[in-house]
Amino acid sequence: MATFHGRSGDVYIASNKVAEVNEFSVDLTAEFADDSNMNDQDKTSHSDPIRGGSGTMTCWWDDTDANGQELLNVGESATLLLRPEGTGSGLNQLSFTARVTSEGITVRKGEIVTRTIAFQVSGAVTRTAQ
Repeated sequence: MATFHGRSGDVYIASNKVAEVNEFSVDLTAEFADDSNMNDQDKTSHSDPIRGGSGTMTCWWDDTDANGQELLNVGESATLLLRPEGTGSGLNQLSFTARVTSEGITVRKGEIVTRTIAFQVSGAVTRTAQ
């Protein structure tokens, strides 16, 4: 069984690596339309779901990352490549259009400033090898 260490993960926007990423997550969903009728005792659903998802990414805030973090502002869209195994030939990646739904900046005395970006998946998610 293969396992992977979190320190290997990468996030890219096109060919540009997003700087200072500490963590990312994505939750993919499928919504099935209920097609049960009044006389059914058991719930059934249509076989063609509507797929979607959402996620977050947390970084050390880097306002000089013009081709990465600075493209991920509220209301903007970007094509994200999430690479949970890291970057390299044959490793897995998820690719999709992400619409930024929220952005937070956290400042704590004695700690590094963080930036948290939440996004909604728009369109299809593609799983491929790099």
